[in-house]
Amino acid sequence: VSYASSKSGYDGLIDEAKHFMLTTKATPQQQQQMVVDVLKTIAGPFAGFYKAIMPNLPTPVASFLTALFTPTIFGFLVGPSALNTTKDGRHFQGVKVERCRFLAETGCKGLCVNMCKIPTQRFFEEEMGFPMEMRPNFETCECTLSYGVAPVPLELDEEMPKACLSGCQNMLELNKADPSLPPILCDAKGKGKSIESPAAASMQYMYAFASMPTSTSTSTSTSTLTDSEFDSTSNGGDGNKNNNQQNPYPPFVPVAPAFEIEEAACQSMLKGL
Repeated sequence: VSYASSKSGYDGLIDEAKHFMLTTKATPQQQQQMVVDVLKTIAGPFAGFYKAIMPNLPTPVASFLTALFTPTIFGFLVGPSALNTTKDGRHFQGVKVERCRFLAETGCKGLCVNMCKIPTQRFFEEEMGFPMEMRPNFETCECTLSYGVAPVPLELDEEMPKACLSGCQNMLELNKADPSLPPILCDAKGKGKSIESPAAASMQYMYAFASMPTSTSTSTSTSTLTDSEFDSTSNGGDGNKNNNQQNPYPPFVPVAPAFEIEEAACQSMLKGL
């Protein structure tokens, strides 16, 4: 990516991915091809070895063997994972990532799709000779891999949000230079509903926690906050009071649309932490 992050380890990986998207302003196609090239380099001769054997085996056998080694090979990148049922119902022939590190830390659909989902699917199809579909869940940060399954085209995917995730800081960064210009989006457009960014949700949680009244006893449950305290901490209007959607966060943290964070509000949050 013609950029070496000063950060080490996984933080450096995230930093370089964001730099390629935000500073270099690489197109989605350039992002995807860069990752495919990296995967080809990492795989080396193994890709050819796999392609000569696995596609010639029965699909259940090839899928199971591939899924068996996936948690070990990709664990450093995505976090803990385990064997799972594939999209078409074949047991132990897929993998489920419990909470993808890359998605959880970037909170960006564009980075997820263009630097993970699409290039990995392409790599398996083009270099390994075996189809695989990745299905990220942008609400839980889970991700399922179904081996032996052809991926649904992005533009026809009912589970892929149409727009950028609400509160995505990368989207704000791409558009802050000149607000008068048409908005720049990640171009990872599906047919699904719009949802909040997991990173924006985490920031809202931290802001709400940091904004809790200091006089509140540590032994007091967060569920006993008054309505006025709830409104001041959540900055989300009527918040959870009129929202029947299950909220995985503490009671004082509302569900979307309260997570739709503007840049000015984000800066205010950071100053308050």
